[in-house]
Amino acid sequence: MESSKLIVITPDQLKNIINECIESHANTSNVKSEEIVTYGYSDLQRIFSCSERHAKGFRNKIPFVKDGKKVLFLRKDVEAYLKNNTVNLQSHNS
Repeated sequence: MESSKLIVITPDQLKNIINECIESHANTSNVKSEEIVTYGYSDLQRIFSCSERHAKGFRNKIPFVKDGKKVLFLRKDVEAYLKNNTVNLQSHNS
């Protein structure tokens, strides 16, 4: 039984994900790229293929990834989960 999947994304993929979400949110709620972006449970489950429990964790705001002025906020335990299950985002400076 595969109950938990590893999340493996590159920094470029993450940037694309964030940009895509900013664009889709901008269409519905006037979110601008320089504003802080937060996500609903279904967005997070879709983006990260994670469980609902993990998705709920994203709502407590802790800065995790900065791409220019775009900031994705994650809860600390989810941040730790992602750090343990993704490439090291901080070490990629291209």
